[in-house]
Amino acid sequence: MLQRAVFFGVSLCLLLNLRFGFRASHYAMALLFAVFSAMVALRQIALHVLPGEGGYGTALFGLHLYTWSFIVASLIIVYSAIILGMDIQYNKFHLKLAKW
Repeated sequence: MLQRAVFFGVSLCLLLNLRFGFRASHYAMALLFAVFSAMVALRQIALHVLPGEGGYGTALFGLHLYTWSFIVASLIIVYSAIILGMDIQYNKFHLKLAKW
């Protein structure tokens, strides 16, 4: 449940860009949510790493959903870090050209 709530938070932060425009604070909040999601997923992975443990739930393409959650959270972290590094999108001149 916590992983679902955190991914809802990430989605909400990225949707703020559609409503209020691109801001670094939106990506920073999404980055924080994704880091928290990765920590929660990594904890669940660590709980099921024992030998002979079959995991919890069904596997999708050979990986359990909490493993997929960790992979997606890691991709969101990388994406947010890259976007935060591109400061041209926050330039007011660039935004005026994009709206024109």
